[in-house]
Amino acid sequence: MGLKNKDGVDIKDVWKNEGIKSYMGMTFEGFPNCFMIYSPHAPTALSNGPTIIESQADMITEFISSLETAKAKSVTPTAPAQEQWVETVNDLANMTLLPLTNSWWTAANVPGKKVQSLTYILGIQQYEATCREVLDGMKGFEVEYEDGKTKIDQEMPTKATAAA
Repeated sequence: MGLKNKDGVDIKDVWKNEGIKSYMGMTFEGFPNCFMIYSPHAPTALSNGPTIIESQADMITEFISSLETAKAKSVTPTAPAQEQWVETVNDLANMTLLPLTNSWWTAANVPGKKVQSLTYILGIQQYEATCREVLDGMKGFEVEYEDGKTKIDQEMPTKATAAA
């Protein structure tokens, strides 16, 4: 893909070494101002493609607009926020039979790949509600502003559970 983090490391190498990590399935620690749709850790495998793409694109567009209004020049998720999201995705999947399969659901079908949960399983409605809570409050993001100030929000989103 050619996407490199702030240290010049390609995302494929980051993911190869550490496993796939994302924050809300849309952004990645160390990759400022990078947003991706229809990617791992979102409900992509459990939803209609255009529906999740539209949902993510709308949320990202609104978030970027709020960043512009706040005169932010750079945004990246914090490492703890990203780790919590990955943990949430894994915890939810572990309540199912998915981790017991050697399939693309867990990347177990690719020799040498880290076996891990790749899909947020609570569906689009819960996913969007959780993401909007995060984005509206800029929870778990490091934001650098045009005036040189930096705000690091360590508040984490409400952890999703199967009861949600």
